[in-house]
Amino acid sequence: MENTENNNLSELDQLKAQYETLKEQLDQQEIVNDRLMKSAIQTNVDFFTRNRKTAMILYPIMAVLLYIYFDGLGFRVFGLIMALLLAVCTFVELWLTRNTRQQVVENSDLLTLSKNMQQLKTGYAIYVVVWLLVCFAFGAVFTFKFVDTQGLNGARFMNLIWLMGFVAVLLVVFGIVAYRTFVGHCNNIIRQIDAVEGRPTTKKNLTFWYFLGGLVLLLAAGVFLTYYVMKPVTYSRPDNDLTTEGKLEIRVLDADTLAQYPIINASALQGKPMVKKVVCNKYRENEETPIIVNLTPEASQLWYQFTTEVAGHKAALVMDGVVIQDWQVMCGIENGTCFIMRTYSSKGELKDFCNCLIKQ
Repeated sequence: MENTENNNLSELDQLKAQYETLKEQLDQQEIVNDRLMKSAIQTNVDFFTRNRKTAMILYPIMAVLLYIYFDGLGFRVFGLIMALLLAVCTFVELWLTRNTRQQVVENSDLLTLSKNMQQLKTGYAIYVVVWLLVCFAFGAVFTFKFVDTQGLNGARFMNLIWLMGFVAVLLVVFGIVAYRTFVGHCNNIIRQIDAVEGRPTTKKNLTFWYFLGGLVLLLAAGVFLTYYVMKPVTYSRPDNDLTTEGKLEIRVLDADTLAQYPIINASALQGKPMVKKVVCNKYRENEETPIIVNLTPEASQLWYQFTTEVAGHKAALVMDGVVIQDWQVMCGIENGTCFIMRTYSSKGELKDFCNCLIKQ
């Protein structure tokens, strides 16, 4: 009986020993597989290493150069914001790719490495969308703030909107190229890991389509917002409205004897209105706001005769006896328009002034 028990104990010990040996072999095989896999994905890992080095070296240099460039143009604040933006980009890219460092990859198992790549794809998609949207918004603000928008109406305004739309398309193309290049290395690593683990690899890249859809929607919203912010406000007189308050007139300002020069007013038009449409740019605090005044057909005819006759003199637009704009007339003006450049204390004052103009 005792011998039987000893034999059973001996067989149990042998099974334990065999199990430990098998487990050790499996662990060693898993370690070998991890090493082989990490060796196979080294090319993709090197891409992220180069990307990190580029962010740490190139972005600071670009920030300094852009600051110097815009400071030289007199836009120091704009240059400073660009430099800060590139500094933020450097930090974000280094943070996103923190798990692609060589040391982290070597110490991670395949499952963790695959999850890190999935998270990097999502994070980078959001980063590119936000970055391009900020660039577009920044460009729109710069255009609105610093570019001369005097007389920005009609064809000039639509040309600007088409330009902003073209820029948005270029940003979408750039975003797609940058995203596909970066995320392509993530996908290569994930596919290789899935092949080793025996998991099926989906051919649909839903993250890319989410990224593309979000990018297109946001930039389209940016174009629309730019259109809304920069679109001139138009005040139009109805076709059947022939009333006028008669407070507006155009006359020579520097003539010795006013009687020898014509005056354009309601009396000269036999009680008909002078103004057909008023196109006003967006209000800017403490800055002159351009206003384009489109005269009625009858007033336009008198305006051409007037400007032809008084060429070389100063003319003025007068309302209630107060000069609101003067010009140096060089020749006859056939398009029936004149401009007003004035500063207003508030949006309300500008609106009231335009409403008063359209009634003349």
